[in-house]
Amino acid sequence: MRKFAKQWTEEEKEIVFDMLEDSLYSDISCALTEAGHQRSPEAVRKMVKRVSKVKHKDPVAVKPPIRALPDKRSMEYEGMNMLECDALSEMEQKRNELFNMNFDRYENIGKPKGKLHKILSIGDLHIPWVNDNVLQDALSKHSDADVLVVNGDILDQFSVSRWPKSKHILLRHEYEIGMRYLKHFASQFKKVVLVRGNHDARVQSYFSAQLDPAITFLTHPDLLERMAKGYDFNAYGELEKMYDFNNVYYKGGLCAWYAKIGNAIFAHPSGGSGIPMRTCVNAANYFLEKEPYDAMVIGHTHKLGQLIWKGKLLIEQGCCCVPMDYEADAKLKYGQQSFGYSVIYMNDKGEVDFDRSRPVYCGSATLVDADIQMNIGD
Repeated sequence: MRKFAKQWTEEEKEIVFDMLEDSLYSDISCALTEAGHQRSPEAVRKMVKRVSKVKHKDPVAVKPPIRALPDKRSMEYEGMNMLECDALSEMEQKRNELFNMNFDRYENIGKPKGKLHKILSIGDLHIPWVNDNVLQDALSKHSDADVLVVNGDILDQFSVSRWPKSKHILLRHEYEIGMRYLKHFASQFKKVVLVRGNHDARVQSYFSAQLDPAITFLTHPDLLERMAKGYDFNAYGELEKMYDFNNVYYKGGLCAWYAKIGNAIFAHPSGGSGIPMRTCVNAANYFLEKEPYDAMVIGHTHKLGQLIWKGKLLIEQGCCCVPMDYEADAKLKYGQQSFGYSVIYMNDKGEVDFDRSRPVYCGSATLVDADIQMNIGD
């Protein structure tokens, strides 16, 4: 059975003919919808055409279906027929609808308002193998930072590593150098945050492997905790609390490998991937359902890069140590390491500025002996 269209009411006709002279059929259709009448652009066109035919002898009785367009769009629609104009108008309407659905929700991600605070993040110092050129670049150019984060592997702890020993490096010597650096950091910055790296945990691993669990309570294996509490060697060679670092923060425990400041997470994972930025993506994915955050900054990889991933700013910040001798072995496992650090900007609410936050690249290097080349003619 044929379904007849609902008769046009006088109110509908009034809306149509009031808008007809300077509006598109799609615009009129929208206006009718807002007034509680469901009429498609095609229905509007047919009605106007029908009324125009009935009253063609009285041109004053009805406004002619002139397709006059606003000046700002006249060039865009020039040369188009009515069908093309309607199609383009509907496309614009759909685009605006999609834009409005998303823009209000996402426009402010990475673009915080208000005063910004700077966080300087350095990491992978591997004391005593510090690259002082990179470290001084960071400290001198960003001495105005509100917070300094030392993002893991502060001490190398070579003497208690599981690797075969090729040199004699005293752990006490590392600790003393580390305390000198920490005292300098604490005097220069308002707040200093320490993050534990996998090298910083070598003493814990060593004690676990060497000592009976029944006597581990006699030891205090977390050297970073002792450093943060101001313990240094006295004249008798014993560790004694000698400084009150009320601006040095270290939380210790199982989660000491990361610290959250505002909406930024500074982490030093112990696992890694040779694929660029994969380690950072893995860390970001790990925290995705655990902590709300805007930015993820990691150490450990000795690589440098930046990526926007799922609306998060991801940074691998490079390292502040010299190339390590194990990088020159024949296993073909280690590539160039990238020297650098990162700078993060956030407002009082902790919202991270994606445009200003960045890793800072200070060069790349690996161990290469340039004297092994021999010329036949020599």
